Amino acid sequence: MSPISRTFLRLLAPLLLVVIIGFSIDNRVRELLANTLFFSAGTLAISLPLGLILASLLFRTDCPGRKLGLVFLIAILGLPPFFIAGAWQSVFDWPWLSGLFPEDLRHSAWIHALWIQGMIGVPWVCFICGIGLLFVPREMEELRLLERSAMVAFCEISLRYSLGAILAASLWAVVRGVTDMTVTDLYQVRTYAEELYTQIAVTGDVEEAALAILPGTLLQLTIFSIVLFGIFRLVPQYWPTAESWPLQYELGWKRWPVAAGAWLLLFFIVGVPLLGLIGQSGLDVEPTEKGLLRTWSGEKTLAMMGQSFVRIEEDGTWKAGRFNEELGWSLLIGTLAASAAVVSSVLFVWWIRERKGERYFLLFPIALMLSLPSPLVGFGITYLLNQPQVPLLVYLYDYSIAGPLLAQWLAAMPWTLLIVMHAFRSIPEPIMEQAACDGFRPWEQLLWIVLPLSRYTLLCAWLVALMISLGELGASILTVPPRVTLLSVRLWTLLHYGMTDWVAGVYLMLFLIFCGLGAILLRLAQQSWQMTQRTRF
Repeated sequence: MSPISRTFLRLLAPLLLVVIIGFSIDNRVRELLANTLFFSAGTLAISLPLGLILASLLFRTDCPGRKLGLVFLIAILGLPPFFIAGAWQSVFDWPWLSGLFPEDLRHSAWIHALWIQGMIGVPWVCFICGIGLLFVPREMEELRLLERSAMVAFCEISLRYSLGAILAASLWAVVRGVTDMTVTDLYQVRTYAEELYTQIAVTGDVEEAALAILPGTLLQLTIFSIVLFGIFRLVPQYWPTAESWPLQYELGWKRWPVAAGAWLLLFFIVGVPLLGLIGQSGLDVEPTEKGLLRTWSGEKTLAMMGQSFVRIEEDGTWKAGRFNEELGWSLLIGTLAASAAVVSSVLFVWWIRERKGERYFLLFPIALMLSLPSPLVGFGITYLLNQPQVPLLVYLYDYSIAGPLLAQWLAAMPWTLLIVMHAFRSIPEPIMEQAACDGFRPWEQLLWIVLPLSRYTLLCAWLVALMISLGELGASILTVPPRVTLLSVRLWTLLHYGMTDWVAGVYLMLFLIFCGLGAILLRLAQQSWQMTQRTRF
């Protein structure tokens, strides 16, 4: 029996036991657990196949335009979930869809929520699987290509060696379905995260709501810990060199047909919701004798985009846009949270570097931060800071940004931990041994060797943390103090009242901004790879 099969069998028994225990609890917990598992499974069924197909084409083939496709996916990946929800909500309102789907299906809250959550997960699955596909021994692929076709070699070697990354992508798709309440609250789908947020909003009793979902949360933590343990066991201890970098599968005469299929899929994932936003932002409705006359204007679309953050008056003067204050607060808190996440990840990973099984030291904190529903994190921070007997905590709660800063820091920490661990493990061991022989103390090794060699990867980690922080909603909405409004909170609130033209305009503007950040992130990743190769030769 192969190691992969043994690992799966070892994971299967505890997972089944946890699920059985969960369904043996009272009816309410059983119903919430069933809804949460069904929602997560539906999300996975949509995001995993689409993301894996895109990862295979964009990371391992000579498909034309793959870098531009990656930039678009990074932009969608970094945008807040409510952006995707709002974009697809505008698509669902297209009149011509009524003739394609039955009325019940077109207005089903479950179908809408599952589809939107699946689309949110596709970019994450694509990048996690794509990174895993890069860590495949080239010699194994070349040996298999001598005997079988490229498709067989890819399925038997490339996919097999990237199984840990595929499992990690599946876990993340499930995590987003379990812990995020943006989509489920928008469509009133009862999951653990949605139930917690709704109970607090209605009753105001934090402790009662938290205790009500505590059994399910503990079950989620157990499941995520078991699956993360399996991922760490399945991820190979292999770092490709310049000579052994995974080969690029040449598509030959199929190159352009495959590219057309890949871009059609990208258009479906990225372009369709953007078309919905463009149509909504330029829509004009005028009453006439025959009824409402709907027209579209490209000039209005550009005006709605421009007025989001800057307005030009008729006399030529420039004034602040509708969302300048919210954008300023979001950038301030997001920048601080991203910086704190990277610094704390560097210190923690460096502290555990020489301990046996260092990856397993990361297992519990990552599993804990991923498994906690974001509203529960927000309520925990609120409970921690709202202590009348401690004046300092009261001041931090009412008059500082400590609450949303903590919430966004916790949201970004799992990813910065993984990226920093990868950056430190990529530094050749002989360099560290030579530094120790030269008398460098541990903190000097970190300051003068590790950080300079990892600077591009750390910048990537900071950008990823910033993008996650800007999109965090479930905990931030519960921790923002008076007189502070985040862009994510403002737009999510407006989304409940319907997609207006100027809300669609700010969504389009955010997409362009994140496309620029995506291009920078892709360039930093290339620089990080080149830096790693220079240190190895």
